[in-house]
Parts: sequence; C-alpha cells; structure tokens
Amino acid sequence: MENISLDTNTLMIIGGAVVLLILLLVFLRLRKIKKRKNGEQGSAKDQIVEKIEGKKYQTNEPTVEESEGAPKLILEKFDDGQLSLSFRFKVRGGKIKLDEIDPYDNPWIKVLNYNDLVGQTRSDGQILHVYFDRKIRKRPSRKEKAVISIVYREHSGKQWIQQIKYNSNSGAKLASLKTLN
Repeated sequence: MENISLDTNTLMIIGGAVVLLILLLVFLRLRKIKKRKNGEQGSAKDQIVEKIEGKKYQTNEPTVEESEGAPKLILEKFDDGQLSLSFRFKVRGGKIKLDEIDPYDNPWIKVLNYNDLVGQTRSDGQILHVYFDRKIRKRPSRKEKAVISIVYREHSGKQWIQQIKYNSNSGAKLASLKTLN
C-alpha cells in the first residue's frame, strides 16, 4: 500500500512541476506580445529598417501653368509581394519618353527589363508597368523604405521627375511632380 501512495505522491509532484512550467511559458509569451503592442521592439531583427536612397536630383517646383500642362504618371495599381514590387501607371497629358528609373539595381531590389524600359515612349492614356525583383524576401519584421524616381521628358525636351515614396507599412504614394535642372 505504501508503494502506491509513494507513486501517487511522485506523480503529483511531477504533474505540479509540469503545470508550473506551462504557466511560466504562457506568462513569458504574453509579456512578449504586450511589449510588441506597446511599440517596444522585441529583438534586433525587428528593428532592421531597409532604407534605400537613390540619386539626389537637382529639382525645381514647376509653376502652376507648367504643372497643369505637363504629362504626368498616375499610379493606378501597386502590388507589394514577397518576391516582387510592381507599379502600374497611366500617362496623362501628353507623350513621354522614359529616361531613367532610380534606383534600378541595389542590394534590395532590381528593375526587371530596365534597358527595355529606358528610351520607350508612351502616349496619353497608355500604361507603363515597372516591375522590381526583390533580392531580399519581404518579411513583416523588416521595415522597408525607399524613394523611387522616374525621370522622363516630354515632346518639347523638358525633363520631369515623378517620385514614389514607398513604405512597407503604409504602401506607396506619389510625390509632387518636379522639373529637373
């Protein structure tokens, strides 16, 4: 009879230890979740910000008349995938010739078919697709920021720059249209 109660006591002690271990793991997990909700970063990996800076362009703010008559790129669709980043623009207000996309190649992304895109012309109402291949797979823990510049010229030869401000948290927005010096 004593052997049975000894085994029962041993089992109760082991069971109590397992319950305490489970409670400790749940407590640590809840604490980690609470830290993230309060805005504190849990690890060094979460704090990584991939910020890509392109060329610095000498730009001017166009006058109201210039900006009204200028051809513009209108962002129609934006797709932020794990292995790619793509933009679809519609040309408004005239004919353009694409001069440059910056950055076109860096440790983070690369423009697909860059050489095919540069030098192409698009007329009013036509679509321009720009596809980027991610060299680093997109992860929720990595915050990405970039300013992507598209430089084009209109039929009269005047150069314009349209910049896209991309943030992995808030998406992509077009900045105001500017002229190049």
